[in-house]
Amino acid sequence: MTLSLTVTFEKGEDSVTLPAPEPLGRFREVRHQGLGLTAGGVRYAYDKGVVRYEAELEFRSLTAAQKGSLDSFFGSAVNGVCGTFTYTDSGGAGYTARLLEDTLEVVKVAPEVWDARVKLELSAMGA
Repeated sequence: MTLSLTVTFEKGEDSVTLPAPEPLGRFREVRHQGLGLTAGGVRYAYDKGVVRYEAELEFRSLTAAQKGSLDSFFGSAVNGVCGTFTYTDSGGAGYTARLLEDTLEVVKVAPEVWDARVKLELSAMGA
């Protein structure tokens, strides 16, 4: 597999390409299950049959233009957590994605240089 140095967020005509996250991402498989204890002290569990996949991506040393494109994409193209989009990772795999938080977290690390973190729900586990 050939890795690209970039990833892309895309919805219709709107897209933003960023340097690949560092590390390439943190991924979680989340199962919706309940765990409880009866009044008699018996432990029980049940499975709702729903599995979600989450990713946390950290982008480092973005330029002001890249940060502005990211702001615009999440603010206008997908309207925060409301819209889905396609996330293409550095290996070229595409996933249907949605923001898991209604806040885009950015940190100014130097003049005109930004770090950003996004949490996504993905259609499958990242490879």
